[in-house]
Amino acid sequence: MGASRDKNRRRDERIKGTEKHMVAARKKLEKQSKTKLKYTIVGTLVGLFIIAVLILNTNLLYTGTTAVTVGDQKYSTAEFNYYYTLGYYGFMNTYGDYASYFFDTSQPLRKQEYGSEEFKSWADYFKDQAFKSMIEITALYEKALAEGYSSLSEQKSEEIEMSLADYSYSASQYGYPDTNSYLSAVFGKGFSADVLRGILIKNAIASEYAELVSESFVFSPEELYAWYEENRDTYDRITYTYYYISNDADDLFDYDGEAQDEDNAAAAESLANEIAARVTDAESFKTAVLELTDGAEPVTVTYSGGDISYSDYADWLLSDGRKSGDVTVTESESGYYVLLFGRRDDNRYNTVSVRHVLIKAAEDENGEFTDEAKEAALLEAERLLEEWKGAEATEESFAELAALRSEDDGSRENGGLYEDIYKGMMVEEFDTFCFGPRSVGDTAIVYGENDYYAGYHIMFFVGKGEIYGDMIAEGKMRVDAFNEWENNLTENYSAVEKFPLAFRKKM
Repeated sequence: MGASRDKNRRRDERIKGTEKHMVAARKKLEKQSKTKLKYTIVGTLVGLFIIAVLILNTNLLYTGTTAVTVGDQKYSTAEFNYYYTLGYYGFMNTYGDYASYFFDTSQPLRKQEYGSEEFKSWADYFKDQAFKSMIEITALYEKALAEGYSSLSEQKSEEIEMSLADYSYSASQYGYPDTNSYLSAVFGKGFSADVLRGILIKNAIASEYAELVSESFVFSPEELYAWYEENRDTYDRITYTYYYISNDADDLFDYDGEAQDEDNAAAAESLANEIAARVTDAESFKTAVLELTDGAEPVTVTYSGGDISYSDYADWLLSDGRKSGDVTVTESESGYYVLLFGRRDDNRYNTVSVRHVLIKAAEDENGEFTDEAKEAALLEAERLLEEWKGAEATEESFAELAALRSEDDGSRENGGLYEDIYKGMMVEEFDTFCFGPRSVGDTAIVYGENDYYAGYHIMFFVGKGEIYGDMIAEGKMRVDAFNEWENNLTENYSAVEKFPLAFRKKM
């Protein structure tokens, strides 16, 4: 029995000893596992960090991932940045110095409140504008592909190459080593000539298809006439003469905004009425002003109804039955207008086409045009016209003359041709030639001057075109019809943001 107990005791001790070793080994293993797991996690995080740094320092995140989806199209961050940047600079070009009234251009847009419930910041506003552009382009592009329009015209292809060439030229002018560096500086990291080319091709396909759709809308003469009649107050041209008499408003109000003296206003009204009582035509208007005031002469202008719609006297000028010679006095916030109605033109006249050769007078050192310089320009214009008349004297030869000698950059390459000219489009003397009694082939030399040049136009009358009122109506009706069509096309499209958009360009 004793031997058996000793045997059993030794067995139990071995078991316990084994268990102790096993427990110790297990604890050691668990400790090693935890240590290994700890270093594995740290290693993984370090690896991910290194990968993230590598990605951020390459263009993959900006060009190789999807930041926005619209329809079936996927857009990278770089592509989004293109539309975002164009929207921003488009806004700046529109408002110029007045942009500072909206936001501080020296501060990040994301930190400046937009001021409405729709957008939290100005960055949100420009992001929304980018989305709208992308939706419009995508909808048109996908519709074009669905209709079989997948290739570009030769003209559009040339325009794309010219645009790319312009960017390359700008890169060299601003000292960038290559075009891609310049494009990245303008549109954000990862943007390149290849990205730009892809965008321009897609936009061009969308644009060409939009033009085809727009041109497909056709309107009858009756529809054009009815539309214009409905909108005549906006597009009719109104000629009138006016003279303004101020109340001297600065003297009428004290710092509290209370009226100090109404005598000035009463005197201004009395003077305006006295002038008006003497007016029967433009000449008597001028005489009355010169006799009763120390001010300048009355001013005669011609504006469309839309251009004068904001004025205090628009209702009077545009009222039905207004006739030449009508006179009135209207009150404004700070004075009185004396008005003489001239005429109302309903734009029921034909546009014209002409060719011309511009010979400019040379500027002196002060940027002025002397009488001698003008005379020299006139003599050269007369010489060229006589030389042309002594040869073939055809429209084709006149176009060749314009291509060789005209100093008008806007028409020289087109043989001096301007088509669909409407009244008021050109300087006064040019305009007078166009809309005088003309026959095809008529020529003349007319003087022209504006803020940019002084000189003489050798004119060649090509012929008459469409009725301008119909052109206005057709253009506006086509825009309205296309906008309705496009709104129906885009209503089911939306822009869906993806995570990479968080790395978009910050402005």
